[in-house]
Formats: sequence, C-alpha cells, structure tokens
Amino acid sequence: MSAPFTHHADAARALIASGADIGRKAGGFCGQIIFDPVLSERQRKWLETLLERSGLPPLQDGGGS
Repeated sequence: MSAPFTHHADAARALIASGADIGRKAGGFCGQIIFDPVLSERQRKWLETLLERSGLPPLQDGGGS
C-alpha cells in the first residue's frame, strides 16, 4: 500500500486524475475541496470513503484539514 496522503487537496487531485468512476457529484466535490483550507468532519468522511472505494491510499490523520 502507498503512503497516506498528507493533505486533502493532494488526495482530491489524485482522485480526479485516477480515472476512477467516482461520478459527477463526487468529482465536483473533489474540485471544490482542493481550494478549501480546512475540511469539515462530514467532508473529510466523504473524501475518505471516496479514497477507499477508488483503491487509493487513505488520508493521513491531520491531513491538512
């Protein structure tokens, strides 16, 4: 397994670039959080779910949010 993402924006970029079929709503979410300095708990949970479903590394605790 790869190292966890250290910042949520990096994880969002990786999801977009991965080619995973995450859907339009999730893709828009990822594009928006790239520019958010801090994620809410709900946003963080959704990002973690998307990463897991796409087979990407998890978000490191703290993860820039």
